Amino acid sequence: MVASTAKLELWLALIKAPGLGPVRIRSMLDYFGSIDSIFQQSKAALQALGLKSATIHALLSPPLKEIEEEIIWSEQKGQAILIWDDDRYPELLKHIPASPPAIYVKGLIDHLQHKQIAIVGSRKASHHSLETAMQLASSLSRHGLVVTSGLALGIDAASHRGALQAQGKTIAVLGSGLSHIYPIKNKRLAEEIIDNGVLVSEHALNARPLPYHFPRRNRIISGLSLGVIVVAATCNSGSLITVAHALEQGKDVFAVPGAIGSLSARGCHHIIRQGAELIENAEDVVLSLNIGSNQQSGVDHNACPDGMAKKATEYDLDSNQYKLLECVDYKTTTLDCIIGRSKQDVTSVGAMLLILECKGYVSRIAGGYIRER
Repeated sequence: MVASTAKLELWLALIKAPGLGPVRIRSMLDYFGSIDSIFQQSKAALQALGLKSATIHALLSPPLKEIEEEIIWSEQKGQAILIWDDDRYPELLKHIPASPPAIYVKGLIDHLQHKQIAIVGSRKASHHSLETAMQLASSLSRHGLVVTSGLALGIDAASHRGALQAQGKTIAVLGSGLSHIYPIKNKRLAEEIIDNGVLVSEHALNARPLPYHFPRRNRIISGLSLGVIVVAATCNSGSLITVAHALEQGKDVFAVPGAIGSLSARGCHHIIRQGAELIENAEDVVLSLNIGSNQQSGVDHNACPDGMAKKATEYDLDSNQYKLLECVDYKTTTLDCIIGRSKQDVTSVGAMLLILECKGYVSRIAGGYIRER
């Protein structure tokens, strides 16, 4: 059920009241029976609940102009404010502790219902870690998963870009209102995500990116997803907050190991010792989550979209050669894995790999092939 304008007005008035978080709002709904009933209560009845005077004043005199502006915004194509009982509200998110009563969304809203995997990590990641995040995101997209992250610099941005590069879908959860994209450096990336996924925020449209917003938004990143992958994280990384939320929510946690002695790998090594699953590629994640084929993505990877054809030309390859190149990771990829991803016979794959090797795109190493560029 999609909320009526009148119902949405009440929800916005409720979430904008200071001092009311998701848990308190849930308890009020349980106590009074419905949101309509909350706004039918007298000042004395609200005081009896122990609500502060500022909260009661906001409930009795909500910011009508701001609410009207947000409702007008939500009526535009590709934009919506989803409340708990809206059919479009993501089911996994609805059942986490302290799930947001309402989320502001912009983009391809239906993709919120698709299976998602979160990828998070350091804002100051090495080139190798960024490449790893991109490759993981690309491969997971080819398996039909929507890649979810937080639009931050570093691993988050690399994960979004990896999904987009594979013609996949990606979701960015912001620590600010959707009218204030943060960080500014990723504004162009956010625009691409709107065209190929969804921007999500629990904050009012004009909310600024305040420091305490970001730890809170991490519960939404994990809450939307089947599991969380950590790529490059120090021991005090905010990514570990996402891991804590994931564990609280009963989600799977995966970690990519790094070099011994590397500060940016210590967080990953720590959570591996605590029980996170060590992974080396997307297949490890897919097998662990018991996810089937890539049918859900709606992408036919045997086809060659215009974007891929253009990319193939830039690489001086024909479309089939470029598609095969996309099946090779920047780390050891077995021949069987390449054949499985490409859905080509061994003779065709062998011939194209030889061409890619001669052109310097891949190298043959012990155990398989590795992508060079």
